[in-house]
Amino acid sequence: MAVGEVVNGIGAVATQINFQPAANVELCITQCGAEDAWTRLTNGTLNPIVSFTIPANGSNYGNKNGVQKIMINNTNYLRIDASGSYSGFYTGIQIK
Repeated sequence: MAVGEVVNGIGAVATQINFQPAANVELCITQCGAEDAWTRLTNGTLNPIVSFTIPANGSNYGNKNGVQKIMINNTNYLRIDASGSYSGFYTGIQIK
């Protein structure tokens, strides 16, 4: 990968996604999530919540997963919790 390239992925159904870039690589994640699941920034030990995606039944609770920009690197990276019978995803751009 090179600076400016699009980076994205789709996880398997009902599977947690951990996306950790290689050492010395930094990315701007512009959108990510999974229906009815938490999106987190993690260092492998701590997992603070970034947002919660609207549940499949359309209930209006938690944070709607709108446009977000999350900067990640090899130390602090992206985790999207498993989501029932749905796939998680992320998309962004390499910035370093």
